Amino acid sequence: MTGAAEKQSTMPGHGAEDPSVALCAKYRTGLVILFFLLLIPRYGVVGAIAPGVKIEELVDFHAFYMVSQMVLRGEAAASYVFQVLFAEPAYAETGTFMPWTYPPPALLLVAPFSLLPTKIAYLIFVTVSLGLFLFVIHRIAGRASGLVLVAMMPAVLSCLSCGQTGFLAASLLGLAALGLIEGRSRAGAALGLLVIKPHLAITFGLAALTLGRLRFLAVAFAVALAACAAATLAFGWPIWTAFLGAVADAKEFLLLGYYPLVRMVSTYAFLKTAGVPAEWALAAQTVVAIGIAGAILMAVRLGYTPRQVIGFALMAGVTVSPYAYDYDMPVYAVGLALLIGDLLRWGHRAEQAAIFALGFFASTYGYGLTLLWGALHRSMDGPGAMPNAPAALAVLAALAIVVRIMLRARAGRSAEASAVPVALAA
Repeated sequence: MTGAAEKQSTMPGHGAEDPSVALCAKYRTGLVILFFLLLIPRYGVVGAIAPGVKIEELVDFHAFYMVSQMVLRGEAAASYVFQVLFAEPAYAETGTFMPWTYPPPALLLVAPFSLLPTKIAYLIFVTVSLGLFLFVIHRIAGRASGLVLVAMMPAVLSCLSCGQTGFLAASLLGLAALGLIEGRSRAGAALGLLVIKPHLAITFGLAALTLGRLRFLAVAFAVALAACAAATLAFGWPIWTAFLGAVADAKEFLLLGYYPLVRMVSTYAFLKTAGVPAEWALAAQTVVAIGIAGAILMAVRLGYTPRQVIGFALMAGVTVSPYAYDYDMPVYAVGLALLIGDLLRWGHRAEQAAIFALGFFASTYGYGLTLLWGALHRSMDGPGAMPNAPAALAVLAALAIVVRIMLRARAGRSAEASAVPVALAA
């Protein structure tokens, strides 16, 4: 189904508009303002990084900023050596565990931060990326965008509070999705820019490949290759050796449980915090990833529209890697925005409520628990120090409900299509 028919099917309902959609559309501007107001108390942790300033808590943007300072000093490769990075004053004072494992093109993204004070760099980064994210969600979901934002508010607040890349990654995937759906191969450039966080693009890339969008993927590959070439020219070939070493270290840290697994939304994190051996947890994570890939392939084979296939692929995108956090859930939000019309039209009220509640829980649990632990002055650092991480179960349950609704939608559309000839004959 394409063209006008596809556009109609993606609108939130037919005839009378869903009351929840109308309500959220009415107060969309107020919701955006609320996000910023809720950010203010939390923003106090993002202080200036300077000699003599004591920082009690580091957030992710601090890592971006310190790496940008190392790049400015000509120490880009050293940022991948955790012993060197952790010797930076802010790390040494707080004992924070936050290694740098982004691919070298990400160094080009963070490098300009060091030219500005920390707070200014933070505000520019989150304001621009959040604005782009809100624009993309509105382009995709229309009047239902307010409903999507309400359902995913914790993920929005999580990104705002730590200055992470979730908005940027979700926006790039959303722009790529719009381009793919509309048949614009040049939009593959947005997917190519996600070379800075490639594990979030796996399911999208598989969906695009299965849909046969080879020119789109060729553009994405060319842009990703150009970004890698630019990083190589800027920092030299040794940057890749350093990066691969950091990846190997990250895998070891993950197996040992040094990352804040409670904030992860992966099957691995759930099983590891439940006491399952790391090797078994990784095996289970692989099974989940294969299952998601199979579901995407089956969706294409059954003739679902690109919007539906990509929407499911993005909602499932946070499940295929063991290294996915609650601040990556804006990617899930983009998938939800792509499917919101079908979910509102074909889903029962209980199913819709369950999908929204499960996404809300997956975005809230780790972030909220971290804040609570901090308020209680309890540490989550190190193996065995964290509670269970059930967010993955919530995401997988939401995906199962989505599959159920999409199967119902397919049957309903088939029935509608078969009824048209009969009506014409009558």
